[in-house]
Amino acid sequence: MSNKVSNFPNAAKPKATPEEIGQLVGVMDELRRLPPVSKNDPEQVRERLDYYFQYCTENGIKCSVEGMTLALGKSRQSLWEWENDPKSEAGKIVSRAKELINCLLTQWSMDGKMPFPYTIWLQKNHYGYSDTKVLEIKPQTETHTISLEQQIEESGLIWDEQLEEYVPADR
Repeated sequence: MSNKVSNFPNAAKPKATPEEIGQLVGVMDELRRLPPVSKNDPEQVRERLDYYFQYCTENGIKCSVEGMTLALGKSRQSLWEWENDPKSEAGKIVSRAKELINCLLTQWSMDGKMPFPYTIWLQKNHYGYSDTKVLEIKPQTETHTISLEQQIEESGLIWDEQLEEYVPADR
């Protein structure tokens, strides 16, 4: 059943002013202009990530995986591949940086600075979190054996000689 009173998503307008949006675009564009780093130069990756976190601090912006990819000049897919390459030192550095961002997300959420659903979505999207359900099946405590004949009798089936199978009695 839909909510006839709500006009979401039309009512979900950004809370940022045009000036705030413009400032953020300018800040992020500076990161976009940085040259891409190389997976084969872990020190360059480390320095760029140090720069990114310092940049976020100085400009008052929240760190994100998307911002990190922008600063490194690489796609999320590339960073994922780096992280999953056991021989990649750059992947280990990226993984640690993502751990920091996840820690910040959790803290911002607990402090009421970020909506829980958004934090949960980000953690599922970037950090492998998932919802799980546990189904516990308990065996019956009492053993109750019913013979095949009793089961057939209780089911209301009768033997049809022509079909050579059990059929409903009301046929």
